Amino acid sequence: MSLIELNKVKKSYQQGKIEVPALRGIDLTIEQGEFVTIFGPSGSGKTTFLNMIGCLDTPTEGEICLNGRKISGLSKKKFSYKNQRGQVLQYNIYLIYKFCG
Repeated sequence: MSLIELNKVKKSYQQGKIEVPALRGIDLTIEQGEFVTIFGPSGSGKTTFLNMIGCLDTPTEGEICLNGRKISGLSKKKFSYKNQRGQVLQYNIYLIYKFCG
C-alpha cells in the first residue's frame, strides 16, 4: 500500500470568466520511507499540490489517497487523521508525513 497516491489529479481556479489550470493530471506514488523533493518555478503548482495532499484543498478532478484511504471528495468533518500527519510549511515547499500504522 502506498503512503501517498495521486491518480489523474487536476486543479483549476476560476479568475472571472477564465479557468486557470494549476495542476494538469498528476499521477504520483510515494511509498513509505521514500524522500521526495517538489521543486519548480513560481506558479508551477507546488503549493496547490502540497495543499491538496495536506487536506487543505481539494482537486477539481482525480483521486488522492493517503495510506490507502481516499481523501479526495471527503468533507473536513468526515476526514480526521490527527496525530497521523505533520506538515512543516516554509514558503509552502516542505511537507513531511508521518503515519501511525
